[in-house]
Amino acid sequence: MQDTSQGKERRMPEQGQEEGAVNGTDHTTEKTKDEDHAREGAPACADAAPAGAQAPAADAADGAHTTQPAAAEEEAGALCAATEEQGAGAEERAAAEPAEGGEAPQAEPAASQEETPAEGEQGSGAGAARPFGMRTGESMTFAQRMSGAGYLAGRRYDAVKNELLRYRHPKTGKGVRAKLSKTGENFSFGRKTLAMLRVSGATLRLFLALDPGKFGEGKYHHKNMSGTARYARCPMMLRLTSDRQVRHAQELIALVMAECGLEEDPNFVPCDQAAAFGKPRRQKRVYVRVPAPAGVKGQKARAQKEKEGSVAAEIAASSPVREGDIPPTAIKARLPRRAAVFDRFGVKIGRLRRGVWYDEEKEEQGTFREQGEGVLYYPKGKTEALAYLDGNGNLLTGRHKHVATLRHSRLPLVAVLLFLCAALIVLAILLGALAVPDSSEPYAPTIFLTTEDGEHWEDSKELDVFLNDEFEGSVVKPGMRGAYRFKFENANDDAVAFSLLFSEVNEYGIGMKYRLVRDGASISGEEYRTAAELGREDLTLEARSTALFELQWYWEHNDEVDTAAGEASATYTLIIELTASVRE
Repeated sequence: MQDTSQGKERRMPEQGQEEGAVNGTDHTTEKTKDEDHAREGAPACADAAPAGAQAPAADAADGAHTTQPAAAEEEAGALCAATEEQGAGAEERAAAEPAEGGEAPQAEPAASQEETPAEGEQGSGAGAARPFGMRTGESMTFAQRMSGAGYLAGRRYDAVKNELLRYRHPKTGKGVRAKLSKTGENFSFGRKTLAMLRVSGATLRLFLALDPGKFGEGKYHHKNMSGTARYARCPMMLRLTSDRQVRHAQELIALVMAECGLEEDPNFVPCDQAAAFGKPRRQKRVYVRVPAPAGVKGQKARAQKEKEGSVAAEIAASSPVREGDIPPTAIKARLPRRAAVFDRFGVKIGRLRRGVWYDEEKEEQGTFREQGEGVLYYPKGKTEALAYLDGNGNLLTGRHKHVATLRHSRLPLVAVLLFLCAALIVLAILLGALAVPDSSEPYAPTIFLTTEDGEHWEDSKELDVFLNDEFEGSVVKPGMRGAYRFKFENANDDAVAFSLLFSEVNEYGIGMKYRLVRDGASISGEEYRTAAELGREDLTLEARSTALFELQWYWEHNDEVDTAAGEASATYTLIIELTASVRE
């Protein structure tokens, strides 16, 4: 479909295309043109080029698009100005025209175009570092930008995202939803966008759904972006260039959440959000150790002393640290007890013992103390703290300059773990020796009760004692006979003495009679007996042997009792109790 309203061929957005391509403008092609202008020395436009500046022509063979160069470089400035006017008009028309469902489409951030970097920041043009294999003119995604933004950008992203996700609705329990896209990350609650994160070079930018005119620029140093359509929902922009700006961002996030009726979740657990982009929790350093030549031991010692003195001098020249100046990353710090101290170049300059810093000559340098929510460092002879410790073991001055790092030795922990393992092994051996039964003392025997088919009895299991073929179940009638077989196995090395007792639940007093047979011989006599008279308490079974029992039953006739039980659909229950012990 072609639009020839301005006499130029323009490609219209197809159905399902991202809303960033407004009025058929191809941002990827326009970004390539801007970079070509920058390389040739011509002024490049910060926004998209006008629709007439370049027109993709359909190739007759394979349908590929080609980009036509500008007529003259000296017209670039005029084209950029015309593009801004046309882009603004196109966005207004797009917002005014209703969608096919009758609803007006919401303006979304451009899918392939990032905001122009601020002055002095590294952008994404020809001078920016690009991932290997990316073609010139291909825009970098938000994840790629974050991967190359640096350690500090990752830690600030971590603090801001955790602050956004810690809020929930007090009634519904629903929280803030984060959605990652090609250009950035949006945070919304329901259908309302609360905040957006973008990155330009090494600078992280936060856009909030607040009115910029209500806040003083002297404190927050924010920028009003309401004039840009893609940021109309979140017009207040902050550049997170310092830890102070991160704290300001957290204050403003609390205001945004209060307007939406959200409250902090007391059960929220912060996590490393920047790990998804490959950001480390600790600054990575590469150390190259070169062995010192013979005869320079004294020089090395003097150099070591100079480095120790330089670190102490940097700390002494710093301004005092106040509790309010401690950044969020330092709140997680714990008071160190034992550690090795290294300068920022990876050279060991001392050690830490019980919170006291000693140099290589075992001279005291200062003390670490817990104060408020952080750990502060007091040099020897000073009453004010001149440095603080962050959660990663880095020592920073009052001016937030990294001067040293504390590394905890793992050798004591490994020794403790080995000692605990050895103690557990010894304890297991002793318990095993005590658990071996003594043949001279009685012990609980191991026995098995199974059906004739080998199925084990279980506690409170209903046995099929009265199972018969006539009723295909446990229903019986007067005059019926039957038998139930079960096995008793002694799995011990000693003989066991056991007893078999029988009782019944017989509400109507029906005449159930029994005989007990062991290995083919009756042990209850030839006559049938009641359940109470059937039991035996003087039975034995040799070690590692099995006995087969057969319980024979018979319902003796009694017309009056049988009629009453039959009319009431009576239920009869037989209870079998077995007790066994080792034979002395």
